[in-house]
Amino acid sequence: MNHNSSSSSLKNKAVHGFSWLMLGVVGKNLLQLAVLVILARLLAPNDFGLVAAAVAVVSLLKVVAEVGIGPAIVQKKKLEIADIKTANTIALLLGLALFLLLYFSSELIANFFSMDGLLPIMQAISLSLLFSGLHTVGLALLQKDLKFKQISFLGIFSYLVAYGAVGVPLALLGYSVWALVFATLSQTLCSLLVVLVVEKRSRQFGFDISSCKQLLNFGFGHSLAKIASAFAQQADNIVIGRFLGAEALGGYTRAYQLMTVPALAIGGTVDKVVYPLMSMIQDDNERMARSYMLALSVVSMVAMPLSAILIVYAHEIISLLFGEQWGFIVPVFQVLTVIMVFRMSYKLSDGVVKAKGKVYRRAVRQFLFASLVLAGALIGQLWGLVGVASGVALAIFANYIVMAALAKSLINFSWHHFVIVNAKNILYSLFVLAGSLSIKVLLFEFLESVFLVFCLGVIFSGLVALSGLMLFKRFYASELSFVFPYLVKVTKAVLPKIFRRAV
Repeated sequence: MNHNSSSSSLKNKAVHGFSWLMLGVVGKNLLQLAVLVILARLLAPNDFGLVAAAVAVVSLLKVVAEVGIGPAIVQKKKLEIADIKTANTIALLLGLALFLLLYFSSELIANFFSMDGLLPIMQAISLSLLFSGLHTVGLALLQKDLKFKQISFLGIFSYLVAYGAVGVPLALLGYSVWALVFATLSQTLCSLLVVLVVEKRSRQFGFDISSCKQLLNFGFGHSLAKIASAFAQQADNIVIGRFLGAEALGGYTRAYQLMTVPALAIGGTVDKVVYPLMSMIQDDNERMARSYMLALSVVSMVAMPLSAILIVYAHEIISLLFGEQWGFIVPVFQVLTVIMVFRMSYKLSDGVVKAKGKVYRRAVRQFLFASLVLAGALIGQLWGLVGVASGVALAIFANYIVMAALAKSLINFSWHHFVIVNAKNILYSLFVLAGSLSIKVLLFEFLESVFLVFCLGVIFSGLVALSGLMLFKRFYASELSFVFPYLVKVTKAVLPKIFRRAV
């Protein structure tokens, strides 16, 4: 197969995989948004804060439970059955050990947070460590084989069962915080059961010392970076829970989760597709550099103007979705939304680094990122939730630059091109921001309904964004020539299948 046909095939796989993942993530995020709206009106911020504190600790230990086994499976070129069996055994034993560790140390952790009622919640949620350890390898195998359709189904189905059949009904019945606890456990358990059915190799266990060494060599380095990354994601929650209390933590996590709806729909999907595809072309730096810059520009082209619209209509979004009692999180949401694009985009650099196998260099930078988040949150908490959000925002931007520099050292793209990509998208988003603000002010001159202002404002702001794209289209020739033809192709290929299955 020649280079052009290989490149075309890879691009088709990328677009097809991205489309299924995007549909799955968008579907799951719409479900999450619906659930978030319902639960925010049924439960108190304090309930969300208690569960967020427990999940912050569990999330850190989940990384240790996986020991980078999943990414090692994806990255390895020649995967043997012994590798799969060994990986399953390692993941199971670590999951069991960490479940026991957290269960019996829950009292110490609850005392650290000084939150009433946290101890039994921590002990219950510790079970998710055992469940997640069991399905680590199965998920990695699906990702390695580019079975994004199954991954999409898994995400939607497990969330629908956990919150549609467990969380929301229990909240309606008055179980308060325990509705969230049982929903969290149900989601992990449901995901495990589906993986065991879909990916039969995840049920095979065994142990091979040679395979173990190879997996852990990559996996340990990846885990160092993953632990640092997980700590960076949870450090702000830990600081808020410790110094500002459960109610403040509940509000902050709702604002953060709302911001991640579009962030995960774009950035999370890109991350899952880019890593395995970059692994396939890991020996061709030129192709990797071109793919990296194109992906970076496409993500920024979508995310930056979207952030501008969300910032302008933040108050209306919070008020309409959660109610006026959650109004205190509006400025937090706005600050977090400013850096949404950098949170998405650093994952592209992350995919390049992992594909190159430079896990230890990645680990060093992730520890730096975690330190910055912790420092930003500790200093910022002196000014409340907005201070924490601002400190975290600065840390995320710094990490974006640091990870881009690491990616450049590996595939040698042009800094000049990198600056141009960011500059043109910042200017484009400022155009959308100015247009959206003008529209909002104008609408409030004639309308009193917040709902109508929001609906009409978003529609007109979207038109402003499209007009800006057409106005500056000569600066987006590569991005538009890539996106539009494949968007049409994906629509023709995927949507009819969905429609037929629905009918």
